[in-house]
Amino acid sequence: METTYQKIADQIQRMIPEKWSSVYLYAEKWADYDTVYFYYFPENDNKARLHYEITEQFQVNSTEFDQLEDDLSDTVLQLYEKQMSQEEEPWTSMTFILKSTGKFRIEYGYQDLSLLGPVEKRRLWKEKHSIN
Repeated sequence: METTYQKIADQIQRMIPEKWSSVYLYAEKWADYDTVYFYYFPENDNKARLHYEITEQFQVNSTEFDQLEDDLSDTVLQLYEKQMSQEEEPWTSMTFILKSTGKFRIEYGYQDLSLLGPVEKRRLWKEKHSIN
């Protein structure tokens, strides 16, 4: 599992083209649904940026960025599968909090998320983690 956590951290670092202080990655997996996205805080800035904005704000190759995004999503889903193979209770959501120092923390959620819409889930998650 440590190797997979490190791979997620490395992939995130390759995606962000500026110095940053922290990253909050959200992943969700249940039934036939999955999603992965992250917000990051640029260094010396308290306004979070959604990773989708990177190609709009920086001179990055969108095709290469899309591949990095797919790789990150695949790695997160591999983490889910590894945990399932170890007969752990399957999570429905995961928050991966990464600091620029390399320290990270993971929070798993096990609640039924099918009753909330994506906008409401994102709003609640951002509120919980003080992401503006």
